[in-house]
Order: sequence, then structure tokens, then C-alpha cells
Amino acid sequence: MFFYRSRSAVHLENSEFQRTLVFCGSKMEIDTLIVNGRVIDPMNNLDEICDVALKSGKVFKVGRGLNVVAKETYDASGCLVTPGLIDAHVHCYEYATPLGINPDNSCLARGVTTIVDAGSSGKRSLFQQK
Repeated sequence: MFFYRSRSAVHLENSEFQRTLVFCGSKMEIDTLIVNGRVIDPMNNLDEICDVALKSGKVFKVGRGLNVVAKETYDASGCLVTPGLIDAHVHCYEYATPLGINPDNSCLARGVTTIVDAGSSGKRSLFQQK
């Protein structure tokens, strides 16, 4: 899950979902709450301004006005909140070509968590591949 603000992103790592529910009064206690962001989730046919609650590194609940208490809250007003994006055509092959780039620095900061190198290498770098 990412949310974007001025060319930077906050990446929230996935971890094993804890099935233990902690209640604080009548509100569910969660780790992180992202509020007022434009949530785009094609898998669930969602494109609207709403909140995302995260517990144990996983999406716990999505909606408006969630009845939760969060350890951390981020205001994502004016930002996109999306699952990790996929770039299916990059040329990065770091250290092997003069134009190679670090994919973590270039992609993760823009919300891209998966890339497919579409052929950065050529005959000049053939012997570097093992």
C-alpha cells in the first residue's frame, strides 16, 4: 500500500496478519490509519476518497469514518492511495550498462513495487549474466 505526496511515497510493509483483535472501548485498535486519500483499487472496483486502516502490516478495513483508534494517522488529502504498482517495461540493469539505474531508488519512491526489465542487456553485457 502506498500513498503519494510530492514525488515521495510511504511504503507500508506486509507481514503476517494477526487474528487477535484488540478493542479500546467500542473502537478497534489498529496500527496505522490513512485518511482522506483517493483510494484506487482496481481489483475491488474502488476509486473514491476514503480511509484505510492497517493492522499488523495488512489492510484491515477501507471506508469513510472508520470507527477505529490508530497508533499513527496520516492525512493523505490530495494524494493517491494504491496497491503497489507494476511497471511492465523498464530498462534498468544496474551496474551492467552505462545507463543502468537502481530500481529500488527509481521505482519504490514512485509506488512501483514490481518491474519487468524489457531488455537492458545486449551483446556488450551478455557475459555478465550468470
